[in-house]
Amino acid sequence: MKSESKLLSVANISSFVVFAVVVVLALPAAIAFAQEKIIASTKSGGWRIVLSNENGRLTADENHFCVVFQSGDTAGIEEFGDVTVDFTLLVGRIHERPITAHLSPTGADRYCGQVNLGPQYYHPASYYAFVRYLDRNGKKRSARLFVAVK
Repeated sequence: MKSESKLLSVANISSFVVFAVVVVLALPAAIAFAQEKIIASTKSGGWRIVLSNENGRLTADENHFCVVFQSGDTAGIEEFGDVTVDFTLLVGRIHERPITAHLSPTGADRYCGQVNLGPQYYHPASYYAFVRYLDRNGKKRSARLFVAVK
């Protein structure tokens, strides 16, 4: 009976330690995302893809932003490969040459980078932001978001 209670207490302690480690690792990313404002979002392949930054909008010239992949279930932590965002200026029906931003992982399902959109000749300027990534099976996927630059 004593050995069973010791075994249970060891199991409880180890499960608490695992829980604490998960919380400590996930907390900074959750706090950082909570402080950011959403620019645009869409659903693709069972994931909600969110484009966000500190002020919730893109501006002319230099922009720092993040792409967050959110799953419907809580166990949605997954590694994505080669995450990029192509910003394509829309002029009527014409799509201009894209400006590509390569993103680096900064947390669970979170990738950040920066892009210089240059001076804007249209106010507001309309862009498609194509988020391109590799899923866990190595399949190329993309999602299109619409953003306005003021």
